[in-house]
Amino acid sequence: MKKINPDVQEWVIRQQRNEQKRSKKAKHKKNIIRSHSFLAPVDFSLYNRKSADKTLRFINKIKSFNSHDVDLIILNFVNTTSITAAATLCLHSTVSVIKQFNKGVRFRYINVKDPLHNELLSSLGFLREDVDISDEAITIPNLLPIRTGVAHDAGHSVNKVVTDMDKTFYSGELEADLEKRNVVYQAIHEALLNITNHAYEDFEDKFLRLFGERWWVLGHQINDQIHIALYDLGHGIPVTLPKQSGYEKVRGIVSEFLPLGNDCAMIKAATEFRRSRYEQEGSGRGTGLDRIMRFAKNNPQGLLWIFSNKGTYLYDNVSVNKKSETMYDSKHSINGTLIQWNISLPSSTERK
Repeated sequence: MKKINPDVQEWVIRQQRNEQKRSKKAKHKKNIIRSHSFLAPVDFSLYNRKSADKTLRFINKIKSFNSHDVDLIILNFVNTTSITAAATLCLHSTVSVIKQFNKGVRFRYINVKDPLHNELLSSLGFLREDVDISDEAITIPNLLPIRTGVAHDAGHSVNKVVTDMDKTFYSGELEADLEKRNVVYQAIHEALLNITNHAYEDFEDKFLRLFGERWWVLGHQINDQIHIALYDLGHGIPVTLPKQSGYEKVRGIVSEFLPLGNDCAMIKAATEFRRSRYEQEGSGRGTGLDRIMRFAKNNPQGLLWIFSNKGTYLYDNVSVNKKSETMYDSKHSINGTLIQWNISLPSSTERK
């Protein structure tokens, strides 16, 4: 039986082997299109445990499939009634990797019933190559299409994303207001710190040559909130946190929340890790996840989702129970880390 949660490094390297096998078969190929279909779940979402398990199983089945045996992979959404951003970002990254190393494989999604869902997928650039999308292709306003970059070029990549956000959400105001631009820059940069410092640490050179320390990001404005999601295929917080200097200071947090699941307990500890470390050292500084947590806590409508491997963590500053936390482990792994948070867009009065 095929593995449902393939190791990321093995999976990416296998995609290269698939392309080599495909090249050999192409010499004997007849004019016949070989296809395989995957049926998407009813609720294509990561935002609750039941739907996340089904969504991740669907995505991991695609990862485990030997794509060198087909020319066309069909993603069938005939039963799907809900399509959400975080799940779309995960699926897009999977498709992107497969297409990168299997040039002869095409993807097609079918039977998206809701016109708004179809419009959303099209505007996000879902299933497209990871290239800039023209304004004409974006049919949904206030939407930042999926972008990709590599961690070693984080400074340039973040600047590019912030410039795109300025154009999409701020009507060019950030170019003239460096203070506002810095706030947005820091929000993206802090999320990327986890990738830059730890996510792909100790990955094999062969993997990094093929793939790089890659990440994907998308953004969407809903009312006065900009929702940002960033995803990587690295080790995941539950693997990297125990290796960090100062982990002993948050081991008690892990133990406290361990009954809810190992991975979600590690995520919870990671949100406290830097703050605990620097408070102990008396510097009062913090970076990474604890800084993103500050964005959520300072925003009356703040939501912070962190998915890492099998763990899910939600900080909710919106519901009746302000500053509430939800944690659990899913059956299936996200094979990396996805961070989603929101920042307030200044009101029209504040902009004047």
